[in-house]
Amino acid sequence: HTHTLTHTTTQSTMIVRPLTTFMAVNQANIQAVTALEMNQGREEHLVWQPGFGQRFLVACVTFAAVSVVAPPSVSGTRIWRPVLQRAAGRIDSWILLGLASSSCCALQLFINATMAIGCAGFNTVLGPLRPIFLGISVVLQGHLWKAAINARTYAQAAVATTICSVLSFLPEALYYWVHRLDALQGSTEVEQGVVTLQIGGMGCTACTQKVLSALKGVEGIDKSEVDLEKGLAWVKMDEGKGDAGTLEQAAQAVREAGFSCDAIIQEYS
Repeated sequence: HTHTLTHTTTQSTMIVRPLTTFMAVNQANIQAVTALEMNQGREEHLVWQPGFGQRFLVACVTFAAVSVVAPPSVSGTRIWRPVLQRAAGRIDSWILLGLASSSCCALQLFINATMAIGCAGFNTVLGPLRPIFLGISVVLQGHLWKAAINARTYAQAAVATTICSVLSFLPEALYYWVHRLDALQGSTEVEQGVVTLQIGGMGCTACTQKVLSALKGVEGIDKSEVDLEKGLAWVKMDEGKGDAGTLEQAAQAVREAGFSCDAIIQEYS
């Protein structure tokens, strides 16, 4: 029994010491990244977040008033009507509007799948404008369907609406996919064997998906979760497989995906 206890203590020491050293070496970098990103702020600009609904309604009312209520000399409705009648056959215009309404989430996913350059910054620039673009999309869709009903081009209008809607709400769908297991896993912060990673460079939900995929590809990791606003990822080691080397592999996998990563020991046993 004494031999087993001594062996366990020695094994724990062999794991904790490299982790402690790893944390100490990177502590300055962790603080720098944390301070920088706290100043910059992280927000996914999703439809359920505070303030999004109000800005969306203001955009809808404003653009509808300009395009419908205002006189033709102001709103340009004489120009909009023939343009919108042709819009059902111009899928490219609705693709562009859908991309803008999603902060170019699909483009970031494409970049993540083909290159390891991290966040391209689409959400940082376009994220605050999402409610406006969505409001414009809704009003234009109303005009589109009015024109489609008059011209009986229902199929084309349905395709345009589907494409625009899928692209527009891609961030919300991706958020659900990334966090779909969070409730089942519980709060990994209080579990034993959990290590917290400070992730730098994430700017949108597509970035969290990329980091999560990188962590899941590391052998020896049982669970992983990512939080954009906190700039953190939690990994739980596989019992009997995870060790200090696993943590270093996880950090390296995140870096190879295009993000910075430093380890913070929260609890390891």
